[in-house]
Amino acid sequence: MVWVLSLVIVSKFLLGFAQVGEGICSAGGESCTVDQQQDVVVTIYSYDRPRYLLLLLEDIAREADRAELKVHVHVIDDNSIDCIYPAQQDNVYDSDSKYENDLREFSIDQKSSQFDLICPSLPRFRRVLEIVATRNWKFFSSRERHGKKRYWHQVAQAHRLLEGIQTRFFVFLPDDDRLCADFFRKAISAWEKIADTDKASLMLHVEEKRAKEAVWTPLKPVREGHVYRIGWVESGNFLCTYKLLELMNYSFPRIPSNR
Repeated sequence: MVWVLSLVIVSKFLLGFAQVGEGICSAGGESCTVDQQQDVVVTIYSYDRPRYLLLLLEDIAREADRAELKVHVHVIDDNSIDCIYPAQQDNVYDSDSKYENDLREFSIDQKSSQFDLICPSLPRFRRVLEIVATRNWKFFSSRERHGKKRYWHQVAQAHRLLEGIQTRFFVFLPDDDRLCADFFRKAISAWEKIADTDKASLMLHVEEKRAKEAVWTPLKPVREGHVYRIGWVESGNFLCTYKLLELMNYSFPRIPSNR
């Protein structure tokens, strides 16, 4: 069972959520060990938008400090930084190909400037990598460009990184979203107010028409208190607990390339 907050959207670049009647602004790998219990782990899907990504990371840092929460972040970069693998211009994947875990972690070396010479994209991403390093977050990049047709594979890899991490909540966001003031408290409070113990996820950002009509499944959204009950969840813009990821076996199903 999936839930969505009643929607208020100002623009694509302003993430927020609204309760009914009240407007509010809008894993398992060895290299991904998190040493301590977290309150929230945020996964950000990103491709070649370092300015937007930096703004979102700064929002997360600000809101984590404001809420006095332990918040960890995984940035999942779709081969737009060429410091690990050569950058790819095209999506080379066939959606029916064998699953491969091609994510590698990258962290900036503050003691060396060699990356400025062998990694042309580094100046554009430097501030992103600096805040990631300062907050002890993690930045992963893929060997190949996934694009839309292979996006399911990127999500599957991101989910696998979360297996074994101890946290109360997981949040998934695209890199061009922005967080409103008191974001974490509002999102967690909205989740905790949902009485249904079978709740699976809470969408934080949905187009208005999709909050009113059936999407992907026959279930038509039904308003229940401060949220709508819907029948679907996307890969980004939602909050959940480990129960949803366990249900998906910390992976994601293949999606045919003709979809």
